[in-house]
Amino acid sequence: MRLGLHRFLHPAGPAWREGNKEIFLQKFKKELDLTPRQEEQITTVLNDYTMYYKTLQDQLDEVRASGKSRILDVLSEPQKRKFEKMLKDAR
Repeated sequence: MRLGLHRFLHPAGPAWREGNKEIFLQKFKKELDLTPRQEEQITTVLNDYTMYYKTLQDQLDEVRASGKSRILDVLSEPQKRKFEKMLKDAR
């Protein structure tokens, strides 16, 4: 992904959310003086990105849950309690 677009699609701070799509589109329209055709094409890109991001987020959540479960399977009961505390403290 080109660096310029990357900065808009991956801003520092909160993760991408569905509502951000409209914010980015309005910013692009205003600052780039988009034609109606360009606006339509960029809307398609942002829709695709939103769908792709949600899929990745779901997969990442699944990997995290699976990894945590697999770690807990290896630990003793006292270790499990310490591990759960470590996770809470890391948040």
